[in-house]
Amino acid sequence: MTRGGSDPDPDFLEFVHARQHTLLRAAFLVGGDPDLAQRSLLEALTVLARQWESVREERPDAVVRTVLHRDVLLSVRRRGRSAGDTARGTDRYGDVVDDADREDRDDEEERRRDVIVALDSLTPQQRSALVLRVYDERTTHDAAEILGVRAGVVEEAVEAGLSTERLLSREALELASEEVVEVDLAESAWARAVLARRTVRRRSLLAVAGLGAAGVAVAVVRSDGAQTALRVTPSPTTSPTVAGDGTLPFLGVSGIQVSLAPGARFEPDLPRYPDAASLALPSRLTTGEDRPRTVLDPNGIAGVEGSVRAVFLVHADGGGYEPVVFIPAEVPTHVTVPGVRLGGSGDASGDRVPVLGPRTIAEDRHRLVFVQPKALIILDTRDASTTWIEVPDPSLLSAGWARDGETVIARGATDSWVIDSGTEKVRRADGPVGAEWVDLVNLGSRSLLRSFSGAGALTDTREMRGPGISPTSPPVANTEGWVAVGASIPLDISRAMSRDHGIVVVQGDLRPTPRIMAATQGPSRGARPYRAVAWGPRDVVLLESLSIDQDDGSAVRRLLAWDVIGGQLWLASELEPESADVGGFTGSWAI
Repeated sequence: MTRGGSDPDPDFLEFVHARQHTLLRAAFLVGGDPDLAQRSLLEALTVLARQWESVREERPDAVVRTVLHRDVLLSVRRRGRSAGDTARGTDRYGDVVDDADREDRDDEEERRRDVIVALDSLTPQQRSALVLRVYDERTTHDAAEILGVRAGVVEEAVEAGLSTERLLSREALELASEEVVEVDLAESAWARAVLARRTVRRRSLLAVAGLGAAGVAVAVVRSDGAQTALRVTPSPTTSPTVAGDGTLPFLGVSGIQVSLAPGARFEPDLPRYPDAASLALPSRLTTGEDRPRTVLDPNGIAGVEGSVRAVFLVHADGGGYEPVVFIPAEVPTHVTVPGVRLGGSGDASGDRVPVLGPRTIAEDRHRLVFVQPKALIILDTRDASTTWIEVPDPSLLSAGWARDGETVIARGATDSWVIDSGTEKVRRADGPVGAEWVDLVNLGSRSLLRSFSGAGALTDTREMRGPGISPTSPPVANTEGWVAVGASIPLDISRAMSRDHGIVVVQGDLRPTPRIMAATQGPSRGARPYRAVAWGPRDVVLLESLSIDQDDGSAVRRLLAWDVIGGQLWLASELEPESADVGGFTGSWAI
């Protein structure tokens, strides 16, 4: 999309009009929900519109299918939908399916229902692979790249689908999706992409105008793409005014958008995150210290079916640490896992509390990974099983699930490790590896965005616009190519507002340009004030805010949600305080 262009590119319209209904039907076949399919397709087409100039001649099909399938899969997993919903008796179209009803329907309608029940017997990833291979007629290699998995995963998924009484042929998939209503989303997608770019530029100009006065020189991008120098006055002691809807003031510094976050004491007054309920995020995230906990082991419960929303490390009886998982669909909602004991002494002079990161919980929301010196521990909450995998590294610090759902990437003080969770094969990485789709690395005066395959292998690097960014927390990435990190703000940007730390977000389209939300508070107990935690829907990054209570010196943690494009900040959840007591929260957690 050309910068500032408001009229849709005719080539974009032609491309979308030729494919959008097929894409919509494919999204329905993967997610089973026509409303979800339409929302995901609009998101995918908006991403395509924003990247149109860079991909129009090469790979627009791959871009739109990648975003579409990954967005549908992510939405389905967040809803916690399980396979077999239709098979248990409720028809996709809202009627109750029984033998009497089937006898009254014609062969085509009965066939359609049978296909939908067959689809519901597959996992979302299997459905996605089947749709790509059978309905979209993509190659195994193309399908694997779109889903970020190995070719063997796609082949197994297709085999599982085609073995379902041969119901899931292309003809059958066309029949199952033929009632999806055709819509035209081309112009809406283009308009959303234009609006996103204009919103960023307009708010930058308004914020600088509001800050006014003489001070530090700031470069602001004009609507014609040129830069003009303005002067702004740093406000090192004054918290910026946040609108009632959470809209942040922000300014442009050397062409980079910097949002000004409120101080920690103002965070409780932020509006509630509108997607908190749909993401099963309560107003207070706890380890269950204020309610009963179930024990996950053969002497307690032997497994849980619900999806894990969060995991916390607590102090264990006798020293060390053990996980507590928060499963909103279960009763009780909090489950402690004494079968996973981490660390040794558990006191302040003993072992450091293990780090839980953005990829601790697999995308299936029931497998978790932890590290010990020379060992990797995989917990499956469905059957309470634990798998210990030896890794020849006494300095293991962290581990996370790669996007294929089978590979684990572990990191020590000097080496990275790639572990196949199925075969338990361990190998030392001979080059950069990553669990996320994208990460950000500092090279001093510049930074690189690195892209990775579903199995963690490096696939591409791109230089980020602007000065080098020094990450202080692990990266989190989403399906649209956005990556977020807690980071130190470069000096030539930080001195414009006397803030030296924040969240940095970069998208890998065109020349990657960072967006920054700068924190008012400084480092706390050696930790930084912001840590990227996860991505929510619609370009929203979830982050941990860490501050120190001025009255009692305790750590205060909150989960905030920052709409990167809309420029709004919300409060998602308060977290319980740390406690040194047995069962008390250590401060280490993940969602």
